[in-house]
Amino acid sequence: MRNSIILLTLFMLLITGICLIPHSDAAAKNPAVTTLVKGMNIGDWLDTDDSFYIQTTRYTKGDFADIKSLGCDHIRIEINFETTDSPLPDFPLSPIIAGCMDEAINWAEQLGLKVILSNHYNDFADATYTVEQTWLVKIWQQVAERYASKGDVVLYEINAEPGDKISAANWNTVAAAVIAAIRSVDANHTIIVGPVNWYSLDNLNDLDTFSDTNLIYAFNFFRPLLFTHQGATWHDVDYNTVGIPFPYDAARMPALDADAVGTPIEDEYNLYTNTSLGADCPGTVEYLQAQIDKVAQFASSRGVPVWCSTFGANMSDVEVQDRANWLQAVASYMSGKNIPWCHTGYRGDWGIFDEDSPGILKYNVNDTVATALSLTPPEKQEYEAEPLFEGFTIYNDEVHEGIRVGWWLGEVGEPNFFVTDNPHSGEYCLGMLFPGQWNAIDFYFPLHLDMQYLIDDDSYLDLWIRCDDPVGHVQLRFEDTDEDSAEHPWRMNKQVDDSVVPFDGEWQNVQIPLNEMEDQGAWDPDDEGWYNPAGLYDWTHVQRFQLVSEIAAQTETELYFDDIRIIDPYDTGIKSPLEKPDHVELTQNYPNPFNPATTIEFTLDKKSDVSLNIYNIQGELVRNLYSGKSLTGSHQVEWDGTNNYNHNVASGIYIYTLETNDRKISHRMVLLR
Repeated sequence: MRNSIILLTLFMLLITGICLIPHSDAAAKNPAVTTLVKGMNIGDWLDTDDSFYIQTTRYTKGDFADIKSLGCDHIRIEINFETTDSPLPDFPLSPIIAGCMDEAINWAEQLGLKVILSNHYNDFADATYTVEQTWLVKIWQQVAERYASKGDVVLYEINAEPGDKISAANWNTVAAAVIAAIRSVDANHTIIVGPVNWYSLDNLNDLDTFSDTNLIYAFNFFRPLLFTHQGATWHDVDYNTVGIPFPYDAARMPALDADAVGTPIEDEYNLYTNTSLGADCPGTVEYLQAQIDKVAQFASSRGVPVWCSTFGANMSDVEVQDRANWLQAVASYMSGKNIPWCHTGYRGDWGIFDEDSPGILKYNVNDTVATALSLTPPEKQEYEAEPLFEGFTIYNDEVHEGIRVGWWLGEVGEPNFFVTDNPHSGEYCLGMLFPGQWNAIDFYFPLHLDMQYLIDDDSYLDLWIRCDDPVGHVQLRFEDTDEDSAEHPWRMNKQVDDSVVPFDGEWQNVQIPLNEMEDQGAWDPDDEGWYNPAGLYDWTHVQRFQLVSEIAAQTETELYFDDIRIIDPYDTGIKSPLEKPDHVELTQNYPNPFNPATTIEFTLDKKSDVSLNIYNIQGELVRNLYSGKSLTGSHQVEWDGTNNYNHNVASGIYIYTLETNDRKISHRMVLLR
């Protein structure tokens, strides 16, 4: 009887067209669209003209953890896949970009974040779209195949903001081809597609409703441009009128910039000030809400999910509260409409940090901006540099974590951080090519370094250099902080040319004692003034290291560098190991007995945390003479017979004790009053 019921059930399912498919198989055939809520854009990492400009270590797992701690669930990484190391006809994926994406996705997976890989290429045009479609298909097939087996952690944004040179019909053709190419190798991950005209929400309805159901439809939001882009440029249009409030406030509204008179910007300005237009006045919250309602209507009528790929306001010339008012109005209304969003930037002029700050979450987050986005900023801390006790690496195959690299090399010059031709060691060396004059590659320490111990320890700047131009040259320069108008970015430098090491095309080792670098003075960009050397360089506040083409133009010179480090001279053979103490020693104080003071000398065989204390004969602490880090070598400390309260102690026997990381030594001494 039971078997008959089972057979009857199976028969009924078959004739009604229902298939028995395991849940996992059904999910594979109809995967759910990935859920997004709040996100953060990273646009200053992989969105470069060439992949050899990329600093692979610019973002770390710690940065991703910081973004998650704010309350974000996804990170959008802007990537330029169309690079010179992805040539015709196969368009191979850049290994540099691929390595960074791999790391980012692994971090996100570990942290419970989603990563959106967003291709940034804006040169689509009706005349060439079939060619562009070819490389886009090949690139996305490689990306999708690489991450097809990843879980629900990665999304593919096929092309962010196709511009206004390609028609909606042609872009729909490209998008359909790319979606099909991705699906040929990856059936599961969500794909993101947006309209022409820079993802304008006004062009959402120009998008096809594609047959693939695992899609998100994207738009951006920068309305009104008169406010969001004041002091910035939008596709070759300069919005020079600055100080515009939001919402519109007649008492605070600046005059229209003279260059905008008689241009379409003047029309935007007049609309912004015309509050009689109600929701059609761009200077009102109601206007923003009406624009977002258009997106909600699109999503409802099409039955598709939408996502704001980027929105924000340039901070450079905007009052913080005005910016916060705009952000809060946009973010809260989109969230209320169940429209997920991604803020336009983490760091930089569109970011969430205090202006001109290094962008470290616990030190520099702008609480007003973060709160306006309904993010949860950490309690802000004051940064104090811990003294560096050991040397460190600046470049070795890649720029090391904790450093951000930039450059200004003129119209012809360029860097290459991944030169494979004849590195001194490892896979790569660094190229500084045709640098011109007064140009540099800049290694910026966002959290300034305290290098005073390294100076006292006779540490060296050590690097390898290769150049085949006998008149080539480079200045190796350290610059200290420039935190306020009373300070200047003082320089310490050393000129290296053919008189220092041969510029004969072979690798040469350059070793410079830090304490022998030359005080050059300061050029202050704040007032464009030059300041002669004044002995004011501060090794406790080192902000950057630079490779500079200073004394003459180098239009045909190629300079290569490798293994740029700060090193301990004892550990590298610059100083003979015989000069280095081989044990810890605490000598007898002198004089002994003493009155009123005595000198205690100790010797360290290596850098160490040190505590030197005075105890009475009962073992009670009388005076802490020193606690902190000490360098290799001999040190002297004086005791004047007082306790920790600066009161004279009585005559008697006292014990002084030296404690290091791995030793403890004591001696007795006698104080006679």
